[in-house]
Amino acid sequence: MNPNEPSLQATPLSPELLDTPVRGRNLRAGGLRNQFGPGPTLFVFLRHFG
Repeated sequence: MNPNEPSLQATPLSPELLDTPVRGRNLRAGGLRNQFGPGPTLFVFLRHFG
């Protein structure tokens, strides 16, 4: 492992964040945890400043 390269280690999400209500198109009802399947999931957060 090269110490000059960024870490690709997963960061666990806190229970409070997983229970946060979400809304939007094509989302399941409930909190953030309801959006993930049973297996490993890549979660990317994009922020819109407009």
